[in-house]
Amino acid sequence: MQSEATALGMSQTTYTDPSGLEDSTRSTANDQLKLAKVAIETPVFRQVVSTQSFVPPEGVTTYNTNSLLGQDGVIGIKTGSDSAALGCLMWAAQTTVGGTTQTVLGVTLGQPALGQNFSILQNVMATSKKLLVSAEHVLQSQVLVRQGQVVGLVDDGEGGRTPVVASKDVNVVGWSGTTVPVSLVPVGGAIPHTGKAGQSVGYLVVGTGPSAQRIPVTLQSALAEPSYGARLTRLG
Repeated sequence: MQSEATALGMSQTTYTDPSGLEDSTRSTANDQLKLAKVAIETPVFRQVVSTQSFVPPEGVTTYNTNSLLGQDGVIGIKTGSDSAALGCLMWAAQTTVGGTTQTVLGVTLGQPALGQNFSILQNVMATSKKLLVSAEHVLQSQVLVRQGQVVGLVDDGEGGRTPVVASKDVNVVGWSGTTVPVSLVPVGGAIPHTGKAGQSVGYLVVGTGPSAQRIPVTLQSALAEPSYGARLTRLG
C-alpha cells in the first residue's frame, strides 16, 4: 500500500495497517483525492461503491453507509469515519454540463459530531453535500476552439508554412481560471510532405488522461514539397 501511495504521488500519506483504523495511518484530503482519481476509473470499483445496498448469502440486507448515494448525482465513494479521524468521506458525483457528463471528485475529512443528535457521519455527509453541490453549480462549458480555426502550421523547413485547422468545435468544462493542456500530434507520428486541402494530418489533444479529447486537424490548403528554386535559395 505504501509503495502504491508513493507511485501515485501521495507524499503526505503513511499506511501502517490495511484497514486504516490505526491512529498511525495518516493522510491528507489532497492525497486521498489523488487516489480517488485513479480508483474511479475502474468499472468494477464504480459499480461497488455506487451500490446502495446488497443482500449477502445469509439474507440480511446490508446498507451502504454513504447516505448521499443517489442524491445530486452522487455515485460514491467511501466513508472512513472513526473516533480518531472523525467524519470522513471520499465522494464522487456526476453532473451534465454543456451536453457532457462530468465527474466531480472530492474528499472531506475531520468532521466532528455536532451534538448527540448529529453524529460525525451525519456531519460529514452534510458538509460534503454542500461542497459537491457548490462545485457542480460553478462548472462552466466554454468553446476553446472553433471549427475551421487555425491551430498550427506545417513547416516544410524551407520557409513554407501551411496552416492546419480544427475539424470541429472544441468544448471544455471546468471552473473559472482552469487551465487545459493542449498539444498537436501528427497522424502516424509524422507529418506528410504533401497533401490535399482538407486532408487530416493530426490531432489536437485537449486535456490529459482518459478524458482527453482528440480532435482531427486538417490542412487548410494544399501542402506541397518545397520547389527546386526554394531549395537552391536555402542552400545558398
